[in-house]
Amino acid sequence: ASARNAKLLDRAAQIRRRIAEAWTIPADADPSQTRLQSYREQSAAARKIVDEEGISSETPREEDVTTAIGEAFDRLLIMQIPLPTAASEDAKNPGTIHEPTEHLQLMLDLAAKHGRAIPVRTIQHMFSRCVDYPEAISLFYAMRNGHISMNAEAYYAMVFSLQ
Repeated sequence: ASARNAKLLDRAAQIRRRIAEAWTIPADADPSQTRLQSYREQSAAARKIVDEEGISSETPREEDVTTAIGEAFDRLLIMQIPLPTAASEDAKNPGTIHEPTEHLQLMLDLAAKHGRAIPVRTIQHMFSRCVDYPEAISLFYAMRNGHISMNAEAYYAMVFSLQ
């Protein structure tokens, strides 16, 4: 059991390093690159981490690395935003469609599964990365319907972020 725990902790440390690398915008980054471009790159990197590390809600709690990554879980959740967009095919409502990705849904499911309360600061950070109001609404409903543990202060932070 201790060998399995050591392996889990080593893997968690590796994932925390990958998340920290994706989170940090390099000092030598192209100054013409906008914040949105940086966020989109982070979002792609976060989805890649989830895929490559095999993070799944089906994993038994004893083997689930997300229980051991600490605050990096919040950063991985934040980096799921901005959501990928798709062009609307509805002629009456042209524009973009923001649908929560399976990765965002997975992270919310894991938070709910482990009874992890998402801090107000994380919620505010997620909403601040939204590109537009429809994306913020999509995020709001994904979080509201995600069955995550949320106190009134966190819920009101979500509502306030929509204003």
